Amino acid sequence: MKLRLSIIAALSMGLFYASCKTSEEPTSDDYDDIAAGVAAIVAGDQGSDTESMQDAVLLSDGETPEGLSTANLQGSSAGTRGSLNYSYEVHCTDFQGNLLDICDAEITDFAEISVNWDGNINTERYDATVSRDGNWTLSNLQGDTVLFNGEGSFYLESSFTGLFLQTTRTFIFDYLATYENVSYERSSGLFVDGTATFDIRAERTRSNAFSDVEAEFNVMAVITFQSDGNASIVLDGKRSYQLNTATATLTLATE
Repeated sequence: MKLRLSIIAALSMGLFYASCKTSEEPTSDDYDDIAAGVAAIVAGDQGSDTESMQDAVLLSDGETPEGLSTANLQGSSAGTRGSLNYSYEVHCTDFQGNLLDICDAEITDFAEISVNWDGNINTERYDATVSRDGNWTLSNLQGDTVLFNGEGSFYLESSFTGLFLQTTRTFIFDYLATYENVSYERSSGLFVDGTATFDIRAERTRSNAFSDVEAEFNVMAVITFQSDGNASIVLDGKRSYQLNTATATLTLATE
């Protein structure tokens, strides 16, 4: 996955010339780093929510996603893509609520999916070790718009290079995620509505030639999917980004 960020921000030089210190309040640079981690989880070619949700729709239709093998179309599916390992459990019911022997696109109207993936994401500027567990319900599978609801958890340990100055940033993120009516449109292949809320605990170490800065803090991220298939990311209700879900490009929207 190539994570390309275009963050229009003014960086405070004072941070990089300061002596070691600890802060419980995230800086604007911390928010940018956290947004990068959220973007990696929400969008991208591997190890993202949108990818796993598309897998879930295929499994609910009785199809096997690329790179996975299906042991039972009403049971388990697993496989490896790149450096990530995936595992799904799926159970499908029809419009009357009857449990189906196999998931079938012609009759499946509701599905319950458990998802797990773990491994490494490595790009030119961004390296991460990730693990993810979650449970979704998929409704309206006979319609064009499939609705996702549920919850999940993430663990992400990442190291990446600063955008404008030669800094090395190491983050450990623990996420608790909630999904409310995230809408996948079959005809367009886009996620066009709904929200995902990430309750994030972050530990950060940032190093350069002048100082090391360490901190631990909590951040609330609200991801809102938009009708054009992109998404907004708002951190703590005050710092906003625009995410192109097709390219994983992140742009700072407001200070």
